[in-house]
Amino acid sequence: NNDSNNNNGGKLARKKTNDSIESVTLADWIAEYQLAFEAHAANSTNDTLNVAQPAQSLSPLLALEVESVSHIPEECKVVVDFRKNNSRKCRNPRIFGRISGPYVALIEWEDKLTATEESNPTAGNTTVSGNNATTTDIPMVHQMVGRYSVPSRGRYFIEVIGLFCNGPQWNQSFQKTCMEDPTRHRITQDTAFISVTTVSSLSSELAFGHWKWSPPTINQTKLSNLTDHDNEDPRNQPPLLTRYQPQNCRTSLDLKTDRCRIPMSLDRFTPYQFDDNDAAGRVRSQLSQWGNKTVLLCFVGLSHSRELAREVGLWLSEWNATNIQAISMDAQFPRLVNPRRIASRRCTATVVASGQWSAGLKPSGGKYRGMGPTGFPEYEDEVMNMVARLKKRKLTNLFLRSIHYNALGDIKTTCPPQDWRSPPVIDAYNDILVDLTTSRKVPFIDTNFIVGPMWDISADLCHYKNDRVARAEALYVLSRILSA
Repeated sequence: NNDSNNNNGGKLARKKTNDSIESVTLADWIAEYQLAFEAHAANSTNDTLNVAQPAQSLSPLLALEVESVSHIPEECKVVVDFRKNNSRKCRNPRIFGRISGPYVALIEWEDKLTATEESNPTAGNTTVSGNNATTTDIPMVHQMVGRYSVPSRGRYFIEVIGLFCNGPQWNQSFQKTCMEDPTRHRITQDTAFISVTTVSSLSSELAFGHWKWSPPTINQTKLSNLTDHDNEDPRNQPPLLTRYQPQNCRTSLDLKTDRCRIPMSLDRFTPYQFDDNDAAGRVRSQLSQWGNKTVLLCFVGLSHSRELAREVGLWLSEWNATNIQAISMDAQFPRLVNPRRIASRRCTATVVASGQWSAGLKPSGGKYRGMGPTGFPEYEDEVMNMVARLKKRKLTNLFLRSIHYNALGDIKTTCPPQDWRSPPVIDAYNDILVDLTTSRKVPFIDTNFIVGPMWDISADLCHYKNDRVARAEALYVLSRILSA
């Protein structure tokens, strides 16, 4: 039983035997689902969730500074409160969260400053370097509020992780800002859950589709004969916990150890499929607007754009749309996007996404080796100039696309990091893209509702390639191009 109190479906508890933690199976999950959900809906509307308490000698800084995690179901809201202590080292934490159950969704966070520092944002004086933060010019965040959106009520596992004790700042270099240790970054308990009782109105993106729990269908007779620990039983799928690469998990020998194999396993994603509400059929029918004329779809960026172009090509091949071609055009940075070259190819539509190299590790043998990440003001300037050049060229059917998340590979979580593509950095880049495309009236294709919930699924911890995320994203991008 995952409930410490059967009258509170949102209470986050886990069973303990001799101080060891036991995982809760989905057999329990299903058996108790209706009872817990109905009891919760009829009772308290505000749950206080238990916070994981790792040993202080081993834990990251952020987990120790969390006071509580609460769920307010009628507002689809999760609230993380931090200890109200002026000596806190984690003044500007960055967290990430996901709920998983009938559907999967990211929790979108905003933060709140302390009352005294809202009126004086420069109070404090702090210089941040990795986890060893001293008192600085960073306002202290005392609470983070997150919201989620799923199409169905029910019982959902919840995981909240700490990414940064003190996250990247707008006007500061984050080249040496270290992430929390992923082996101990979980703030909620391992089998924490909430009861979702309110379904909010869906955005146009979420109306396109959702990640849905769709385990393999098995015969009911066989199901009744399975034990609780049978690997073929879909009821035994665990909560969708964050996948990451521990340090020293690169050799074939290391990858066979449980220390590496378990946190890096892709098996956790098997039961989830993207439910696109038959978008594939609708998109295919839209292709008729191009008739038999030759169509060239250009995807500008680097490897992520190449993979997207390849996935779009697979859809077109599946539909036998031989008159439509998808190609990629290289541009490592926004400043290298070349409107003249795009125009020379006579692209029917152009989708630009340049940001992976801006925050990523540069190849050791290339001209950009040793270059650190592009700061936020510099990235904003580059994108602003890029958009101006593209608009001046009067390219038809021009789109900018959101930058993809990267999973937590070892080069991102080492300290200091060698690669800076953490979710908060990617979020900041995407915020810049949203602001500039809105003000400059350039269409923006935000695929994060597809990529975000499965942000850690990429086999190489970077690219969405030959997987369900890549396929769903390509279909959505095609739908946006065709609807322009």
